[in-house]
Amino acid sequence: TAGITAATFAHESQGNPLKVITLNLKTLQRRISEILSASDQPRLLSLTEKISVSVGALSTLGSATLGLVKAEKRKVGKVDLNKAITNLIALMEPFWRGRETLVELSLSRDNPYILASEAAFESVLANLINNSVDAFRRAGTENRLIKISTVIEGRNCLIVVADTGPGIDIKINEIWLPGITSSSDGTGLGLTIVRDTVRDLGGRVSALANGALGGAEFKIELPILGR
Repeated sequence: TAGITAATFAHESQGNPLKVITLNLKTLQRRISEILSASDQPRLLSLTEKISVSVGALSTLGSATLGLVKAEKRKVGKVDLNKAITNLIALMEPFWRGRETLVELSLSRDNPYILASEAAFESVLANLINNSVDAFRRAGTENRLIKISTVIEGRNCLIVVADTGPGIDIKINEIWLPGITSSSDGTGLGLTIVRDTVRDLGGRVSALANGALGGAEFKIELPILGR
């Protein structure tokens, strides 16, 4: 139900609403330049720029949600982990940049791949990124960094997602339970989805309350078919 609702909202928002906001925003920016003096323009244009950034972030989330339900992304096949990570980070760039966050990648020189659907793997990564960004917001974190790395360990690929946020303030063994969340407006479903999806992919996931960067750190081990 949550997935269908999210996809419906994403589809509708990508159409008329966002287009109307964008068109009217451009008109507003043009009128400000025409009507106001040069000295008065910056104050209002700075506000329209903030709106523009927010629209970009909303559009990105809508695109990401729709991407997860596309038929080709739900087909099981060969998924290049490094490529999937790089593509998702590029897709979500307006979202994390709009929240003054830096994402750093440290990917294996090999190209590990698994048998899965792109949608399944992307849903894991997207949930973890969203959790980090939300933690930054709640804690008022200034140095906002998310680091994602991949390392080959035998027949597995270790994927680590770490951030500089406040860390995890819930008992580690409880964070995977549905409905458990630190956010007052959260659903408590994100990490449940992460755990269940990783298990479906034949892997395992663990978490540290305060990892190498000081904030939350998640380690995902997935069996690979090759590299």
